Amino acid sequence: MPYKERAKTGLPRNVDKPKYKVTNWSQYNKSLRQRGMISLYFPEGDLESLFINVEPYVEGESGRATTYQVPYIQLIYTLYRLFGFGQRQITGYLWFIFADSIRGQTVLQ
Repeated sequence: MPYKERAKTGLPRNVDKPKYKVTNWSQYNKSLRQRGMISLYFPEGDLESLFINVEPYVEGESGRATTYQVPYIQLIYTLYRLFGFGQRQITGYLWFIFADSIRGQTVLQ
């Protein structure tokens, strides 16, 4: 096949690839900003109690309850697989969200 031969020898292409010019810069800039947006839905109320068991040890019962609830682990794993974040980065990000929600500030819009 002729295109494979050209790839082996390193000869330039006969026809240049088409180049696309941005015509609507405002829409292009808006799309770039939206590319990095993460919108997460958290229900009203105490977020920490939904994800983290504050008192995993119950006196008088055998064993220890899990510290992290199942939804918290699923959220961390989803962010890990979807965005390629490290486990510590995800945990730090979620603690940042929890700390701001406790202070009454809105982090996510």
